[in-house]
Order: sequence, then structure tokens, then C-alpha cells
Amino acid sequence: MLMVLPVETLAEETIANLRQTAKIKVMDLVLISYEILQEIVLAKDLTAARNVFRHLIITHSRITSPFQDGGPTPLTMFFGREQELRDITEGISTTSFIIVGNRRIGKTSILHRLRESTLLKANFYLLFKDCSGSSYQSFLSTSLPPEIWQPAPPPNAPTTFEELLQRPPSDKPCVLLLDEIDKFVDPDKANDWTLFLRLRALTNEGRLRLVLSGERTLLEIMRDGHSPFYNLAKRLLVSYLEKTAVEQLVTRPLKLWEIEFQNEAEIIERIWKLTAGHPNVVQRLCTRLVNQLNQRSQRQLTLTDVNDIINLSEFQEFDFFDTYVPEKTPLLEKIILGLMAMDKTVDTQRKIYENLTKRGLTVTMSDLKDALQILVDIRCLLQRTTSGYEFRVVEFPTVMANIMTLEDTLDGWLEEYKDK
Repeated sequence: MLMVLPVETLAEETIANLRQTAKIKVMDLVLISYEILQEIVLAKDLTAARNVFRHLIITHSRITSPFQDGGPTPLTMFFGREQELRDITEGISTTSFIIVGNRRIGKTSILHRLRESTLLKANFYLLFKDCSGSSYQSFLSTSLPPEIWQPAPPPNAPTTFEELLQRPPSDKPCVLLLDEIDKFVDPDKANDWTLFLRLRALTNEGRLRLVLSGERTLLEIMRDGHSPFYNLAKRLLVSYLEKTAVEQLVTRPLKLWEIEFQNEAEIIERIWKLTAGHPNVVQRLCTRLVNQLNQRSQRQLTLTDVNDIINLSEFQEFDFFDTYVPEKTPLLEKIILGLMAMDKTVDTQRKIYENLTKRGLTVTMSDLKDALQILVDIRCLLQRTTSGYEFRVVEFPTVMANIMTLEDTLDGWLEEYKDK
């Protein structure tokens, strides 16, 4: 809530009471002088007057953070992903796509961008479904009201997904944007692939096009020659943002609040180096920066401010580590990360295998290879080099060592893995 009052008409005691009331009720109080009112009234045009008023309000209000900890990114905060959007937009008329990536990496945001902007001009019917809130059994009965169709429903539009699979639109293809569809893989496999075989048949007939998103389950099933996902669609691995996109994500929203960057290039470089371009970690960092600026009533962002947040144990553990390595991350992947964080010379599959063997852990080279591939392709924490593997997120080992005792934690993971 915002209260704007002319300051010259108010007694000091009244102003003090208003400030206290605003603080209690969590309101922004803007005291406007006759000088500013005169500047607004005498502005050369309406735009100039609005700019003066906007500057007054913004500089006297708490900064409302535009950054998000989760969920799809709104169009105004969507930066980068040009290549992925171009690939899908240009290729969807002839092929389907499967978007694979780690949690919070931006898969859902890409689907929303396709639905709300990029694919709207194409000659398709569009349907978006977030499968995370549906059970496998309830998916087919999900209703399809007219407003869910984009840009408009087809004639005699199917009213459920089950009906859509029985009689898809005949005048032009329908593109299904299905988010987190990998949760349906195991139930459908147990049901003889009833759902996905039907989806595959309709894509082969040209009646449907699919853009599916998921994590490791989708990646693994796409490699299974006996599954309906094999050669079903083009795979897109979603990784981190480019540096230019990170710069836009950080600076554009904050500059709208008239926040000044002191040594902007150094600030962006520091955030880029820490996050490697993970969009969710960037936004979590910026959310904390906004809170810090509000607490200090500042409008200038410095490199010291950024480092203060980065050095917070809460940020390192909950915003950084837990985003890259969620709680459900398989133990073998955690163990590999722990070994490599402790000793940078453990940088090949063979060296990791030998190190695990010395620690009494029995693991096959095949399992180890698969875990490393996930850490490269899905988690994007590692990258392959000519000599082996190295951390793509270069500060990950340092943060990991800051928030845990590596040797003790690794011993615990090893014991837990052996007990499986």
C-alpha cells in the first residue's frame, strides 16, 4: 500500500505518527513537496509529468523484488534461450521435441514462452498441461475448456485429453506442451505404454506434435530402444544461461527501480562466475540483494553487497547447493561430487572408480559412467575435457567445503550407499 501526502501541510508530530503507522501497517509513505508538485504541473507534457511522479514514488518506496524463487518466469523477466526457442519454432511442423534438464533450470519457462508468444503465430492449436499436479490415472480425464486452447479452440473441440487422443483436430495439427511428463513414465510402462504409444501413433500420423519436458527419467527412456520414446522426438538439453542473458536478468529489473550499479561489469562477472548462469540461483541471489538494499534503504548496488550475500551460509546451503544438488539426488552422484571436491586430481572415470574401490565401495563402471553422464548432461555441474572431467560450476567445490565437512559427509554417503 502507498500513501502520498504534501509535506508542507503537515506538522512534524503528524509526520512522525504517519511514519510510525506506515511502518506498522507495512506501507510506503511518500511525502511530496510543493516544489515537486510544481515540477509535475509545469512539465512540458504528460510523459514528463509521469516520469517525475514515477521517480518520486520509486525512490521513496521499498523495492518490490521482481525475481522469483520458483515457477515459470514471466515474459518480462525471460531472457536468453533464443536457440532453444528457435529450434522448436522452426522444427515443430515436422518433428516433436523433448526438453531435458535439471529442476529449476527453466524448462517450464520455455514452455510458457512457446505458449504465450513464440508459437502463437504458427498454424497450430496449442495446449499446455502441467503434469506435476496430475496423477497418471486422472490425466486423460482432465477437462479442456475453451479458454485453455490457444489461440482459439477448434470446431467441436475435444473436452478431455482422452477425447483429444480419440479424435484430434482435423483441420490443423495440435501441439501438446506437457510439462514434467516424466512422472508418467513408470506408470505408463507398467500399463504397456498405453498413453505414450497412442501419442506416438498420432505424431507419426501428423495429427499431433509434442513438446515434453522432464529430467533424467526422460533422458534414460529416450535411449531405450524398446520404449515409445525411442526416436520419438528431437532432444534438447537445457543448460545455463549465456553471460549476456545473465546480465539482462540482473540489470534490467533493478534499473527499472532506479538502482545504480557501482562497477556494473565487475558485479555481473562475479555473479556469472559463481552461478555459471543457472537462472534460479541468479534470481535467488538477486532476491537477497533486493532485501538487503531495502534493509539499508540504499539505491546503489556494489560488489561488496554481492559478496556479502554470496558469503552467507544460508545462501550457500539453501539457494546454491540445494538448487544444484536437490535432496533426492542419487547417492552415487553426490559421492562423485564429494570425491572431486576433495581432490581435484580425481578427474577421470578410472580415478573415481579406483578411489571408490579403496574406500570399500563396489560400483560397476557402467553405473559410474551413467552417473557422470547425468552430472554433465542434466545437473550440468561437470563438463568433459580432453583429459577427463572438471567442475563447470567452478566455485561449487568451495561452497561444498564451506557448508559441510567433506570427509565426514562423504563417509556418511558411502555408508548409506553400501547399505542399499
